[in-house]
Amino acid sequence: MKFVLTKSEARRQAKAARNSLSDSEVSAHSRCIFDKLTALREYRDSSRILAYADCNREVATADFIQICLNDGKHVALPRVTAAGCMDFYEIHDLSELIPGSFGIPEPVGNRMLLPEPDSSVLMLLPGLAFDHFCHRVGYGGGYYDRYLMDKSWIFTVAVCHEVQLMAEIITEEHDISPDLLITENRTLYKNTCI
Repeated sequence: MKFVLTKSEARRQAKAARNSLSDSEVSAHSRCIFDKLTALREYRDSSRILAYADCNREVATADFIQICLNDGKHVALPRVTAAGCMDFYEIHDLSELIPGSFGIPEPVGNRMLLPEPDSSVLMLLPGLAFDHFCHRVGYGGGYYDRYLMDKSWIFTVAVCHEVQLMAEIITEEHDISPDLLITENRTLYKNTCI
């Protein structure tokens, strides 16, 4: 019999598992994950990267953001602009981030990056729990689901520690699933493990 988790069960299990990781494990997993990502055609072909600043033992993004900047990519991170809304603002250096909403580092500048359908955009998608079908469970605010609702042309890549990956999670129709999910152990393209 297959065991399927509710969102709240998945959040609880993934958070506990993630919090049990050591600093060295978080660092090693992050390096491995972003080595895989930067080797992919989807990364090489992208001109704009919508990233996020990590917190609470998420996959560490600072080194990846620096690699993107060094590679000449336009890099933008989210800033909460209104209740339930966010926009992405371009940065040129990690020093342009300060603690913002929920204590998460946000860009201080005013250069909003508005991705266009004819541009090559890769979004790094955070989340708390994921499953083998690339379903994503966030923190409950719905920010990314709303942002991506009318932007299906953005290539989305979720990154997480293997311990955040569950067999199957119950999701809803409005939940956005990433095009690609990378852990330190595997790479999943929408249901296909490679």
